[in-house]
Amino acid sequence: RGGENVSINGRLRGMTEAQLHRDFDSIVDFSEIEAFIDTPVKFYSSGMFLRLAFAVIVHMRPEILVVDEVLAVGDMAFQLKCNDKMREIQQDGSTIVIVTHNMQVLPRMTDRVLVLSRGTSVFDGKVEDGLGVYQRLSAAESDSASAASMMLREGKTSQNFLGGADVSMTLHRADGSGADGFSDGEEMHLDVVIA
Repeated sequence: RGGENVSINGRLRGMTEAQLHRDFDSIVDFSEIEAFIDTPVKFYSSGMFLRLAFAVIVHMRPEILVVDEVLAVGDMAFQLKCNDKMREIQQDGSTIVIVTHNMQVLPRMTDRVLVLSRGTSVFDGKVEDGLGVYQRLSAAESDSASAASMMLREGKTSQNFLGGADVSMTLHRADGSGADGFSDGEEMHLDVVIA
């Protein structure tokens, strides 16, 4: 049941029985699933389950809160309420790390951005500058993917379009001859060399 989930979730995260008793109604109220609090969680939608888990976590006032796209849960009103709650705990001294591809949320929630590309940090600094870096990287990757797709359709070789690596691709018929186009069901071969 939802109520039992609040208790178990809170205890697993270090809340005392007194804290759970004190904050239970506030947690349930924040989650906006009061009508379903006695329903077994196996009948909850993923959104309901995440609302309840998020409500427990933000009531704990963690020192560091990592939020991974959780703001995509629920309607716009609930998302705004989550933003307000995170700003509140941030003002109380908590550090919030937001992992997101939603660029609209960042200027409202943070003053520092870390941009990762293929697991490597490529920028660490002001939000506006970081958004510019992210957009340029995204555009470059999109251009690379489009170029690769066009080269493959044309059966041509391409180089240096994947993050600086030299990549050659050749699309040809099964007999090794070049390809101007293929018929439905025709066998094709793709040779890819990354150097």
